[in-house]
Amino acid sequence: MAKGRLYVYWNAGPDASHTQGHIHSAIVSEVGLTLVAQTPMFISGNTACNGLPMIATNDRGDLDVSTAVGGRAGGVA
Repeated sequence: MAKGRLYVYWNAGPDASHTQGHIHSAIVSEVGLTLVAQTPMFISGNTACNGLPMIATNDRGDLDVSTAVGGRAGGVA
């Protein structure tokens, strides 16, 4: 993980590229809040929704993410 950057994750609903709820992410520079990168599909799947991103680091600063998985947009097919 690069220093001087802010990593942001949020829930997103189904759209033209993703059939289920999923998680988007972006990396922003702390100085000037400039967008460095955006990941349109951070965590997603075609059979279940993903959401509620919880981010943490360990003692070494390694990034970890936990999410909730379940349900399906539009109900059971």
